[in-house]
Amino acid sequence: TNSYNTIRKTKHEVRRFALYLEDTFNEKCPIDELKPEQLCTYLKHYFGNVRKADNTEYEPDTLRSFMLSIERYLKSRQYPYNILESPVFASCREVIQEKRDTWAKPTKNISNSKVEAFTSEHESLLRQMNIITRDTPDGLLLELLINNSKYFDQRGNESTINRSLLWGDLEIKTDPTTSNEYIEYKRSTVNLRAYANPSQSNYCPVASLRLMTYHRPTQCSNADAPFYLVPRTSTDQRVWYKTIRAGRHRLDLLIQQSMQKAGVQGKFSCMSLRKGKIKGLLIPSTNSELLDLSSSNSAKKVKRESTTSNSSSVMIKPADIILPLQPSENHQDDIPSPIAVSLNNKRKLTSNDTFHALYSAAHLKSSRQSKINLLRKYLEDTLGLVEFLTLYEYLSRNSYIKLQGTPIEHYEHILPVLLTLLMLENTA
Repeated sequence: TNSYNTIRKTKHEVRRFALYLEDTFNEKCPIDELKPEQLCTYLKHYFGNVRKADNTEYEPDTLRSFMLSIERYLKSRQYPYNILESPVFASCREVIQEKRDTWAKPTKNISNSKVEAFTSEHESLLRQMNIITRDTPDGLLLELLINNSKYFDQRGNESTINRSLLWGDLEIKTDPTTSNEYIEYKRSTVNLRAYANPSQSNYCPVASLRLMTYHRPTQCSNADAPFYLVPRTSTDQRVWYKTIRAGRHRLDLLIQQSMQKAGVQGKFSCMSLRKGKIKGLLIPSTNSELLDLSSSNSAKKVKRESTTSNSSSVMIKPADIILPLQPSENHQDDIPSPIAVSLNNKRKLTSNDTFHALYSAAHLKSSRQSKINLLRKYLEDTLGLVEFLTLYEYLSRNSYIKLQGTPIEHYEHILPVLLTLLMLENTA
């Protein structure tokens, strides 16, 4: 229940917005009866042009409060769209985000010269203190932010910490000669790659990017969606991030607060990452045979030593190499062959294990999300995080699979749990 002051503020802001529409567009229709596309157009114009009584601009946070008031009113009128999260209203949210990004631009050159460089020692400290972690939305976002700068920022090239960085600018691929996975950065004139490190999964850039794929909202999984998204505060749901792009101000704040938690003095921002990379202070792991940066000229590639452990490491194909939705004659050959690894070094999965997992979930007298969390934890503990995410993504994207005589046959006993998890997550 909203307080008296909140209700009064909501009425005031909605009345003001309605008067603006009437004066500017001669629009007299109640805002809760407008079509979503038309309402979005009006909101964009309003947030971009509304002024104070002295004709000065409102601060971005004030505009955000206007949006919250309008959303409260629309929700009370049972409007079918949420302007804070619906993709239909993404462009009007962008107007406020752009203002937030440019709000401090007059002091940009001064502030950038004063920031400290972010080094590999800083990264190690944040990992030791569990600030860089894959257990929270902020921790995972911070890891990707550092990884992108560490592997792909180059002098003279556009920074990866840029509001224009898109989800499709980074892609997980597989080296055809070595079967090693790598992330390819597409915004550079040269072919920059960050190779997977299966022997140290906590430091593996491919594993963190794949985990981000799992926790992103489906509306932001297309190639032209923004890469950095605003994190949610809760991890109860599979989706950890909102459909709102995380602007430069928010990312700067994430880095500064992380360094303060670690007890490091000084001013830090996104520019600190690029500064550390350019100066050679933020470097990839010493496992250069797995984490080299290579150019498009294959003659310049750093020779990787043949010390990778193929027997104990599970190399998973990237998400873009999947079965087609329609069955084909050579269906078996299309299945990612690296999934068919030897299971000698892994605990053999049995139908008894599957029974106990499903039985526990069935008798759990709790919410659907609690059952999802229980099954997901079982699968992560049994298969490992990377292998679980790959299988989950593979099954969720394909309506037709062939079991016998394919690599999927190795997971026959675990499939009931995976499919039950999919069923629960696809149930409204």
